[in-house]
Amino acid sequence: MVNVHLLIAFLMGLCVAAFRFGGGRPLLNTVDYSTIADARAFNRFVAARMTLPLAVSLGNAWFTAQHPFLLVPLIFLFWISLLVVVIWIAAGSRDFSK
Repeated sequence: MVNVHLLIAFLMGLCVAAFRFGGGRPLLNTVDYSTIADARAFNRFVAARMTLPLAVSLGNAWFTAQHPFLLVPLIFLFWISLLVVVIWIAAGSRDFSK
């Protein structure tokens, strides 16, 4: 059976790479990049924070391989980590305003 958490981790890795190597391009549609002083630094900031859900997904994949019956409950742990990161990015985006 395919481990769903590995698929989520792969997709999160793509997101982290997109933010890390995205340069100064506006990648978040909820952020007004005209108010950001350094878009490149902001995207790197976002990429660093997005590694938390990536790490949670990898940990969940390992734990699910050991205990397959916890596949569904551990998905909620991923969503909680994603919400924490969204709040963390929103709080930290004030440091990048002009």
